[in-house]
Amino acid sequence: MSSPSAPRVPEGPLKDRTVVLIGGGSGIGLRVAHQAVAAGAQVVLGGRTQDRLAAAAQELGGAARWQTVDVTDDASLAAFFDGLDRVDHLFTSAASYRVGALRELSPQDAETPFTSKFWGQYHAVRHAAPKLSPDGSVVLMAGAAGARPPGPAPA
Repeated sequence: MSSPSAPRVPEGPLKDRTVVLIGGGSGIGLRVAHQAVAAGAQVVLGGRTQDRLAAAAQELGGAARWQTVDVTDDASLAAFFDGLDRVDHLFTSAASYRVGALRELSPQDAETPFTSKFWGQYHAVRHAAPKLSPDGSVVLMAGAAGARPPGPAPA
């Protein structure tokens, strides 16, 4: 009886490097994950939705591992990064926030872009920093709403 073999990791410029993608279960994060796997990286996907992350890891042919993480919860980010030995590259595109008309949006909802995008990314980098390799990189994605705010959003 033979044991199943581990997924073949391609040779490439990211061979033996760990690429962490928060927001890697879909969209731009998942596209970056595909590129990282093709370049030989060990990929770690993070996001809020377990089913989406599991599907993304399967789509990547078993070349990625995943863990749920909520960028609005500092303890969740701490636990996520505690589970990693090393971070060579961090890419975070994750965000969840509400928009609406200034007169209708509650102050709590108006704060959500700061909680999710600004503070979420700040805390992600803070927790990754002790594990970031000396030649590592950090890429933080801005939101489309910053460049093209939706019609009813306060500008």
